Amino acid sequence: RHRSLVAIWAGRSRLCGATCAWMPWAACEERGECTPGAAGLVRTGCPAGQIQQRHCDASCSWVVDVPCTTDCILPARDGRFDADICIPGGTFVMGSFETDPTYASRMPVHDVILSPYFIDRFAVTNGRYRACVAAGACAAPRNAGAFFFYVDRATYDSYPVDYLYRSDGIAFCAWDGGRFVPTEAQWEKAARGPAPRENLYPWGDDLDYCRYVNHRLCGTGVLVSVDNYPENISFYGVRGMQGNITEFARDFYDVGYYAVSPLLDPEGPPTGTEFAGK
Repeated sequence: RHRSLVAIWAGRSRLCGATCAWMPWAACEERGECTPGAAGLVRTGCPAGQIQQRHCDASCSWVVDVPCTTDCILPARDGRFDADICIPGGTFVMGSFETDPTYASRMPVHDVILSPYFIDRFAVTNGRYRACVAAGACAAPRNAGAFFFYVDRATYDSYPVDYLYRSDGIAFCAWDGGRFVPTEAQWEKAARGPAPRENLYPWGDDLDYCRYVNHRLCGTGVLVSVDNYPENISFYGVRGMQGNITEFARDFYDVGYYAVSPLLDPEGPPTGTEFAGK
């Protein structure tokens, strides 16, 4: 009498059919953990603020290549204006200590744990953005004044690209190696540094604002090159995080979000009509 038998090898399986002949091997994905060839950086199995690198082997099992770490596993880019900086995983203090209700959207002060990530050393320049436009992946700036700076290659290539929509920033990051616009928390940690730092500005607590930034209140409202103001540098080495140009984040905006923000890797409210900016 025929009995159903199962043969198992390297995580794969097959049945003995009614004629007592082996049927084809079943794909191990049906019984294993993953699809062979899959790979990536994940938080799974790591303490908060850490990541690991793993791949799926031929037996449909995850294999750890780099164990849990707070460091960025992939190498950083090291160009003149397209260099990026690793912001290590861990806790930082997010929010403003001001008491003026005008700044309610920056309250309350709270701890946030972020996994490690990369962020550009400088704001995206006209020169970098133009390459995306030339490739057909990005739209040109949407303002006549900004377009004047954008098209003059010789003089303004190192100036920050201006007057883009949020969708333009997302498109550029996707084209530029599959990157992402940073979340508000990622931007702020890159500017402030790790806990317990509670500095007022990216450079520290020096109130001599006009020494560090290009800003209309300092009589310097016209855009300048992203590598001007070398003292305007954060704890991690990111340049120009205040002044010169406004930067936007990936999050939707909600005035009360800080009060309900999750501790680990917050990404902002799930929906909204406005976006966070810095």
